[in-house]
Order: sequence, then structure tokens, then C-alpha cells
Amino acid sequence: MDIREAKYIFKTGELTADHRRFFFMPKVFLIIGIALWTVATYQQMEYLAEKRSTLVAGVLPLFIWIIAYSVAFMVAAKKYPERTKIIYQAVIFLDVIFITLLIRTTGVCQSNFYLAYYLLIAIETFYFGMLGGAVVTFSAGILYMLLYLANSEQLFVGDFALRLGFMFLTYLVLATLEENEKRIRLNIESQKDEIEKLHGQLEENIGRIIEEKHFAEYQKDENARLLRIQQETTLRRRSHIDFAKELNAQDTIEETILLFTRYSKDLLDVDHVAIVTLDKKNRRSILYNEFIDGDIEQKEIPFNHPLIDTFFDEGGESETFQKIWTAGNKEELPDSFLIVPGGKPALLAIESLSGGKHGTSGMIVISSESEGELNSDCMDEVRMLGSHLAIAIENLTLRAKLQELADTDGLTGLFNHRYFQITMDREIRRARRYKRPLSITIFDIDHFKSFNDTYGHPIGDAVLKELAIIAQGALRTTDIIARYGGEEFVVVMPETDKNGALAVAERIRRAIAEHTFEFNNLEPLHVTVSLGVGEMPPTKTKEELIKMADEALYRAKESGRNKVAS
Repeated sequence: MDIREAKYIFKTGELTADHRRFFFMPKVFLIIGIALWTVATYQQMEYLAEKRSTLVAGVLPLFIWIIAYSVAFMVAAKKYPERTKIIYQAVIFLDVIFITLLIRTTGVCQSNFYLAYYLLIAIETFYFGMLGGAVVTFSAGILYMLLYLANSEQLFVGDFALRLGFMFLTYLVLATLEENEKRIRLNIESQKDEIEKLHGQLEENIGRIIEEKHFAEYQKDENARLLRIQQETTLRRRSHIDFAKELNAQDTIEETILLFTRYSKDLLDVDHVAIVTLDKKNRRSILYNEFIDGDIEQKEIPFNHPLIDTFFDEGGESETFQKIWTAGNKEELPDSFLIVPGGKPALLAIESLSGGKHGTSGMIVISSESEGELNSDCMDEVRMLGSHLAIAIENLTLRAKLQELADTDGLTGLFNHRYFQITMDREIRRARRYKRPLSITIFDIDHFKSFNDTYGHPIGDAVLKELAIIAQGALRTTDIIARYGGEEFVVVMPETDKNGALAVAERIRRAIAEHTFEFNNLEPLHVTVSLGVGEMPPTKTKEELIKMADEALYRAKESGRNKVAS
């Protein structure tokens, strides 16, 4: 069961034994941690018998208390499932009080058990929403502040403010993630509703056309011809429905357009179909044209191209727009109207491409070397299928944007930790399969905490962004760089042994060390980085490879910083 399912279950109150275990699992780890801490601390205080007794006398009742009320509430939640939400919220608030008492017992402001507040804030925010998370955050903050005020001599005010600030920052980050997830979910549901609505409109239009054909077949003089048309139309409509589903199942815009142009070309019995997408806001037009070998060519054409000007001048933004030039027209087709390569066609038609929720629009450009007329029914069908194409393009564009947001670090623009883990799994499988080397280097900025304390976090963030650009410039095209966390970065180097990885790491180190960071009203700044390299083999797993690089980074730090170690 993942965290989304757990959140839904807690908000709706539909709980099972698995969900209860999922909620209480962090508490189990907390209890184990307290027990281990108590035993370890007790052993280290073997020469302070009086304090050892005081420690046991203070922690043991609390330890018994958390076990007692946790078990009691688990039993109550199982016995009264309709009140589970209230019971679990009560557990959270008791946990806040418990952690406060534990901090007071184990060293007050010197105790590291304040970190457990973050766990309670995360659980409350994810399971009970932003309001519940805010209440727990403020409750924990007030209780911790009271501890500090009563024992202010034990902790610097700066350290206390930093701890308290991180507590509220944790809540804000989790609340933002919760809100973003909700917004994305609502957007996707809205897209699904719109697609279903358009599918319904397509079926209604198909039904209307079939009814018109049925009415026409009763006409005496056209009886036989209309019967044949009706049968052909019915088969086409069924094919169109299947095609519309297939169109929305493609993975890329190029694949989607290639499928549409081939289908439309066969449907209209013409020589060529191309697509032009129009972006009025940015005045950009992109031509998608099929090559002879079957690939799609994508290129930008002038937004003031004569054919595009004609499209806008004559109302091309209408959903029913259509304009046709034929060899028999008195108005000769100018050469400047031609978009696709080749001679002047005997027939050229442009059809509006619209239907996207967010304004995706463009033209369907149809051309043929032979004279003749386009079947009006088929043109109507191409227009309807074009609305599915517009929706498919929008969905793929939205999917790409969502994927980019999911894989990209918001500050530096590099890949994030999630994408790094996915990449590592893929590259390790590949290295094992083909028995090829794989290396990584982990690096971070030397003395970055002091740098932030001196110049402030805005300057620190600006340095991180500029440093990311410098590091990228020192890499090869096959290398993959990601932000590992904080001021720490990682580079994945496929097909690279230890010597090659050391060379890449040294390039990064030198490029950053030689770079001057310049900001308004500040003297030129310099930073350095320390790098650790790991390779596979000899490591066998992702965890071993990361550990090897991390330990090498530690050695680089210990030996003076601004170095590469392996």
C-alpha cells in the first residue's frame, strides 16, 4: 500500500489492519530508537551511577507510557472503526506531548529527540490534511519553545530558531506537496472529463450522419447509391472510433501526427497530408511533414507565411473552416502558398485543426497530384478526427511538462534525487547485462554552511544555480548530473571506468575552482568542491556504489578539501 492510498483511507475513514500497521509503523521505529538510545547512553555512563539512575527513572516511565497508550488506542481503533480518525488524531497529539516530555528528560535543549517532531508533522499533514498538520506544527513549536524558555542557558538562540524554523519549513514543504498533488489530480480528472465529453460529441455526430443517410436512402432515385454509402460510412465510423482510441494511446507527438496523416491520406485518397501547429501567443508555427522513408520531419516555418496569413484572414480559427484550391480555379494557386516539397499540386486544401481545451490549433494541409473533388463526408470526418489529434497533442504536451516537473530540481534545473535513483537502477542493469563499467562521482561545496551564514541563503542559492551550469559544461554528453540534496551533487558516468571517472571529476573540480562568482555589491567570490568517485565493479549493487563514492568524498574532505578521491 503506497502513501496516496493511505492518505485516501485515513481521510475517508475506511481502515483495514494493513492501514493501521502502516500508521503505527513509525511509532514502532520510534520506540525501538528510544530503547536503543537509552541502552547505549546507559552503558556510556557507567562511571556516573547517580545520573544513570536518574536517566532510567526518567525515561522508563515514559517508555512504558507510550507503549501503553499506543496499544490502548490500537485496540480502541479496532473496536470502534467509525471513530478511527478521531482516535488516530488523539494519538498524534499524545505523541507530541510524549516527545516534549522525552526531550525534557533526556537533556532538554541538548536532546536530539526534537527530530521526532518532524515525523509527527509529516504523518499529520499527509493523513489529515494541511489544517491537521498546522495544528500539530504549532502545538509542537509552542511546547518546544516553553522548554527552551525554561532552559535557555542550554542552547544558543540561533540554534533554537533554526530548529523551530525547520519544523515550520517541514510543514510548509509537505503542505505545498499536498496542495500540488491535489491540483495535478484535479487537472487530470478535468482532462479526462473533457475527453469523455468530446468522445460523446463524436458519437453524437456519427449518429446524426447515419440518421441523415437513413433518411436519404428512402429517396427513390438514389436508393441503391445511398445504401452503399450508408454501409461504407458505418464501417468508416467504426474504424474512426478505434482510430481515435489508438490516436490517444501514442507516446510522442510525432508518432501521433504520423498516425493521423497516414490515416487521413487513405481516408481522403490523396497523395499527401501534413500538419501545421500555430502558437499565436509566441508567433510560432511548426510543420510536421512525412518523409519518403516514413519518418516525420519537424521544422519551424515563418508565422507570416502566405498560406498562414490566408488561414487567419479568411477565418481559419473557426472549427468548421475549409478552403480548397484546384487546377480549374480561375484564381491560380501562388507558388508562395506551397509548404511541402514537390511540384505544384492539382489540388490543395486547408482544414482547421482545433478542439484542444487549452487552445491547441493549426491547419491540416491536404494536397494531391491528380484532379478531383474531396469527399465532403470524409472531410467532415477528418475534421472530427482532427479534434482528437488536437486533444492528443495537448495531453502529450501536458504529460511532458508534468514529467519534467517530476524529474527536475526546481532551483538548479538539474535532474532531482528521484530521477537519479531511477537512472542508477537502469544503468546498473545495463552494466551487468553487457559487462561494462559504470562510475559515479558525488561532490559538494566546501564550507557551504559558513558561506550561507556569511552571505545569506539568496546568494547561496544563486551560487548553486551557477555552479550547476559550470558542472554541466565540464561533462560529456553521455554523463548524467543530478542534485543529490542540499549542496550535494552526483554524476552518473555509463561506460566509464575509474580512470575516466577521475578525469571527469578533476575537470569539474578545476572548472569550479577557477570560476569567479560575481554579484551586485559584493566582492568576487570563489568556492571549491570535494569529489568522491565510486566504480562498478568491484561494487555489485547500487547501495555499494553510492557508499563507495560517499566514503571517497569523506576522504577528500578529511585530506584538505578541493580534491578528488576514490
